Amino acid sequence: MGSRSITIAFEIREKLKRIENQPTDNKPWYDKYSYQPTGMLEFELMEYGRGLRTKWSDGKISTLDNHIPAIAMGIQQVFELKQLRKIQAIADAKQKSVERNEQLERERIELIDKQRLLYLHKLANDYKRSQEVMNMVQAIEKKSIHIAGQDEWIIWAKEYATKLNPTRYVELIIATDKMILELDSNDLKNLNLK
Repeated sequence: MGSRSITIAFEIREKLKRIENQPTDNKPWYDKYSYQPTGMLEFELMEYGRGLRTKWSDGKISTLDNHIPAIAMGIQQVFELKQLRKIQAIADAKQKSVERNEQLERERIELIDKQRLLYLHKLANDYKRSQEVMNMVQAIEKKSIHIAGQDEWIIWAKEYATKLNPTRYVELIIATDKMILELDSNDLKNLNLK
């Protein structure tokens, strides 16, 4: 029986009476009992719910027909219980999805911080190298010795030191940082800003 994609399984069967067989040497152990029909019907909901009645049967005084209102009530209770379980399962799945997405976002933020720090350290190293090159070039310039080709070399070395200096490229630095902030986790893992 299904309603709103909730299935309630049940069985209607004849009750059986178990009779112990007489032991013989020829019968295997599993033939210890035989079962005989009793002519009495039994209705069972194939569900479990604490406090729910799930089985009705013919008795000595009343028949299964007399239990139809109670059976209908039992089916309704099982339906409501399964509906609640379904709602709870959906809510649990949504909560798990929210928690997973929050975890993924935390991991993405950690990757962003890691990449931003790596980039910052790269910029600081470039700046330091730029300053070291410029200081060395200026020290050579201050020497009173003048060698042929020195002026060209000093111009070239100063241009190189200037190119190394990341403070000249503030717009690029900020644009790169914005790009890092917008990347997803996979791209962040594969990012190489060397």
